[in-house]
Amino acid sequence: MPNLPTTRYVTTPAALMSNPSLHELVLRRRVDHAVQQIAAQTRVRAAAVRADAAVAEAKIAAAAHVTREAAVSATMLRHYAESLAGGDALLRDELRGYEALFHAGASQALADLFTTYRDR
Repeated sequence: MPNLPTTRYVTTPAALMSNPSLHELVLRRRVDHAVQQIAAQTRVRAAAVRADAAVAEAKIAAAAHVTREAAVSATMLRHYAESLAGGDALLRDELRGYEALFHAGASQALADLFTTYRDR
């Protein structure tokens, strides 16, 4: 920061124009202040973008985990049903009802999860 004279200056437009060095100093300070404000706003916006990206990444990871768990559980349920039913067609049909119930519940859970993600 330059050394300012001890003389008191009036910063009216006419006074500024009559003293070019004071005018340049005021302009330089205004420009520096504006640049600092822009830099601060840019840092805040960049941090917000990084935060949004971290949230999106966490949502994707959670959705992938829940979807994977639902798929594995459905597969295990199907294998259990086939194992239990053996060759009995009536029992196989009854167990398919439980599979359908599981699929409906898992689908609803996934839909609720995605709705929650969309609303936040």
